[in-house]
Amino acid sequence: MIKQLGFAFIALLVMNGIASAQTENNKLTAAEKTEGWKLLCDGSSTKGWHDYNKKTIDNAWDVNEEALHLNASKKTDDTRDIVSKYEFPTFDLKMQW
Repeated sequence: MIKQLGFAFIALLVMNGIASAQTENNKLTAAEKTEGWKLLCDGSSTKGWHDYNKKTIDNAWDVNEEALHLNASKKTDDTRDIVSKYEFPTFDLKMQW
């Protein structure tokens, strides 16, 4: 019985360590910041985005579960694709799907 409890305790510690080692969504690690990575979405707003050929973003676009999302119920004929306000001459795109 004591061996089983000891094994369960060790397994719990290992799982906790794995969970805490994972990075949070929409957060850069110190290493990623040093390498020059930039977040395209902050996970809480549409800041940094606008409709193609416009200066603002349509109300149909919002953030849902920390991701940019097109709300189809708010979509109109004027709703367009969105683009980042930032320009990147060369880039590596890394995303979680």
